[in-house]
Amino acid sequence: MRLLASGLHLLGYDVRLDQDVDCGNSLNGFMRSITEARHVLLIVDENYVERADHIPTSGVHTENTLLRQVFADHHDGWLAVVAVDNPSFVLPSWLRAHNPRAFNFNDSAFPGDAPGSDHLDDLWRWLEGLPPDKANAVPLKQDVARAARLERIANLSDPGRSRTPTLQGVVTFPFEHSASNVFTIG
Repeated sequence: MRLLASGLHLLGYDVRLDQDVDCGNSLNGFMRSITEARHVLLIVDENYVERADHIPTSGVHTENTLLRQVFADHHDGWLAVVAVDNPSFVLPSWLRAHNPRAFNFNDSAFPGDAPGSDHLDDLWRWLEGLPPDKANAVPLKQDVARAARLERIANLSDPGRSRTPTLQGVVTFPFEHSASNVFTIG
């Protein structure tokens, strides 16, 4: 899921992972902070569902208890599920009735691509509140390539990034507005 987080970060999103909470820091504090997030993505595999529903001492159970408590206070598109190693799209029991938006990251439609990479555009459209209809859409991969190309062009044309070569020795050339008609550098 680090690859997914990196992809979202490259698209300009602030991504926070519970995996990044250091031991000794409060995982409960982190989980409470997600209630203030614009969007929440639950990465759900079958093990996640087992811990959410049947292991009350687990962090996943605590996380789901908190999410269940605040779910009604948020907009419809606040929470979505990314299914990984979960081909049956099994969800924690409390979430099944809500029928959240789900993204299938179980495999890849294109050989050699990371699982779910073909759904990154769908995920981006959900995050931005855009309709899922892509009849006139430009593929996200193409937009990212365009943005990188435009950034590269902007960097190359930025006068602040230009360097003049270091002059060696003395260079003299005529200059018509000088009293001696000669200008020397060096």
